[in-house]
Amino acid sequence: MAGSHQAMVSWLLTVIFVLLLIPCVQRVTRPDVLRTGRHRDSDLAELLLTLAMVAMLSPVGGPIPAAGWQAVLLLVATYFLWAFLRDRRVSSFAGHGAHGHGGHGHVANHAVLMFYMLTAMPHEPGMSHGPWFTMAGMDPSASLALPALAIAGAVALAADAALCGTRLVRSSAGAGAWYSSREAYRATMGLGMAYSLVAAI
Repeated sequence: MAGSHQAMVSWLLTVIFVLLLIPCVQRVTRPDVLRTGRHRDSDLAELLLTLAMVAMLSPVGGPIPAAGWQAVLLLVATYFLWAFLRDRRVSSFAGHGAHGHGGHGHVANHAVLMFYMLTAMPHEPGMSHGPWFTMAGMDPSASLALPALAIAGAVALAADAALCGTRLVRSSAGAGAWYSSREAYRATMGLGMAYSLVAAI
């Protein structure tokens, strides 16, 4: 029964993150990105992180091995941490906040925690870490290394998701705008990652 429940939750989360891919693709392919003040690097990173969540949560996994995702996440985390620090330095010199500052930190934080999940999962014989990667097939009795880090990350993600959800509810946007909004993306990604971290402990 536990296995059936786990599979059902995995499929539900997979469907949610596949649906989350749609606004991510729309943001990446939108021709007026620069005019609306968005940066294509952030949009592309969010698309990659969402694809990584689909691969990790899906019971059928994906064709990219764990090492491939680790490399992608490390590159994303490094780039956006650098961008976050650069923006802070620029804003301190200019005396005002730099555009994209909070978004860069958010992307870097998600990439770091996803890299941690992939690196800290058990590496025992029989685990599915080969070319067809899936985390959903992990032994339920196995747990992530450094569980205190997973708990801290889950609490931070849940708190950020709650803040984003509150801002979303207080906005006057309609249902369509909610679905495609960055606040909805951050809340959904945060809750999905928080669940994944807690479930893997």
